[in-house]
Amino acid sequence: MHLVMEESENDLLAIEVEKLRQRFQRIKSEQQLGNDGSTDRGQISADSSFEKVVNYNLMYGFEHVFELRDAINKWKQHLDASPHLLDLGCGIGLADLVLRTCGFDTSSYIGVDHNPEMLKLALQLNLGSTFTKEIRSVPRRRGRGLLIINHLFGQTELTAKNISDFAYYSSRIFDQHLSVLNVEPKMSRVDVNRQAFRSALSEVGYSEDTWHFAETTSQFRTPKNSWFAQYTMNRK
Repeated sequence: MHLVMEESENDLLAIEVEKLRQRFQRIKSEQQLGNDGSTDRGQISADSSFEKVVNYNLMYGFEHVFELRDAINKWKQHLDASPHLLDLGCGIGLADLVLRTCGFDTSSYIGVDHNPEMLKLALQLNLGSTFTKEIRSVPRRRGRGLLIINHLFGQTELTAKNISDFAYYSSRIFDQHLSVLNVEPKMSRVDVNRQAFRSALSEVGYSEDTWHFAETTSQFRTPKNSWFAQYTMNRK
């Protein structure tokens, strides 16, 4: 039964992603976009154009959802049933879709990304959800939080202040319980930034209750791994 369920989840996600891929192909055709970014495995910067954002997602972005799905299935026994989802580096906002195809409903969904074009597309794809460039604008959520960080700690534009701010504002948004799910390529930069984030969470008052680390199935040649941890806010 469990294997049948996982196959059904995988099929559903593949179907939804294919619909989105066709939608983006239509956008590219209708708006007569070129191929800027279509062969670039680099990162989407804050000022990347709409054309580059569309091409990046067609070539690579949609594949990242399957890596996230594999990580969710790996740690699903630890996940809360209906968390408030905060998606850092949300891109076009597919984390909520992935959770739903894995059998999880969310109490709310807010995405944070530094690229305005990504956010515009995320708003179109997730009616009723909230997307913003500023994590400081995210309101407090009562209840358990889930922080998804997908392919962010390897970004060259990520600064120490960004990491510190992410931890601080996460503690303001979720002042009781927080789970963190992170999927990244195997890179030394990722290891450094992940550890810096863990330290920053401790500094703002979170106690790390559980910590898990594992290989994650990759859709690309670059190996990936996932990190899952659960935190409780210390009351002083």
